[in-house]
Amino acid sequence: DRRPEDDGLGASSAGGGGGGRIAIYYTDKSGFTGTVGANGGSAPTGRRGGAGTIYWQSSTQQLGELVIDNKGVMDVPTTLTGGRYGDVSITNSTVVISGTMTADTVSLKNGSVLTHPSTDTTGMSQLDVTATTIVIDSTSRIDVTARGYLGSYQGTNNSNNGRTYGNTTTGGSTQYNGGGYGGLGGKHDTNGSVNTAYGDLMNPSEVGSGGGGTSNSDSHGGNGGGLVRVTAGTLTLDGSIVAYGGGGSGSWGSGGSGGGIHINTGTISGSGTISAKGAGSTSAGGGGGGRIAIYYADRVNFTGIVSASGKSGS
Repeated sequence: DRRPEDDGLGASSAGGGGGGRIAIYYTDKSGFTGTVGANGGSAPTGRRGGAGTIYWQSSTQQLGELVIDNKGVMDVPTTLTGGRYGDVSITNSTVVISGTMTADTVSLKNGSVLTHPSTDTTGMSQLDVTATTIVIDSTSRIDVTARGYLGSYQGTNNSNNGRTYGNTTTGGSTQYNGGGYGGLGGKHDTNGSVNTAYGDLMNPSEVGSGGGGTSNSDSHGGNGGGLVRVTAGTLTLDGSIVAYGGGGSGSWGSGGSGGGIHINTGTISGSGTISAKGAGSTSAGGGGGGRIAIYYADRVNFTGIVSASGKSGS
């Protein structure tokens, strides 16, 4: 049985409390056999709070180990400020990185997700991680799906046009037409238009574009995919790195384009997936594919799938 002081407290019908913060500095912990936890509190309805953080650092370390573990509940994210870290271990958790992270090792295990904040109507969000070693197990992923430029009537984008390069609706895909990035979005309305392709195929550094739509609840455009930039000495990828476009709402919402993925690594291995696909639509235009660039010294042991395809509409 867990003790109340280990976790955020649960709730009978509302949301559980979030985990706290624990930092332990030590010279010798060899005789410690106890348990340290900072996961969110549970609730019968499944509304568990987000994980807290646990930081271990020995007297011989310049930087210690950061542990985030929410005991299998993924729907409430933990926000982590960018900066310089030692070893980062993420288990059973969704973590949003705000800012640039530099670490010795980054490990994603047991269904964990690493992402960046959603892009709003100003600026642009991205996930920028540099580490000596990055390991993503088969159940985990870096995922910035639908975190790029906003689709029509998504968030505070109160326009029939999706937002596009420069974070503007000017030149964005019009109603029922899919967003584009590396490839053009699908064109549905003969009187409308899709945004132009943009970005550097050798250096993806933009998020994807949103699809067009209307204010009708079944016609909102999907958001574009976000942006992932990873630099690693060694990348072991058995899970996935994805920047999918977001689907529009209902049958007439057009799809957002795929986002951007830039990987620079000495060695990439594993059987995972790297994808920046556009989102499909039932009756409107599908999103165009995003952009992926992978720089490496050795990929002999990488047997995974890489895709930046568009998706169909009607």
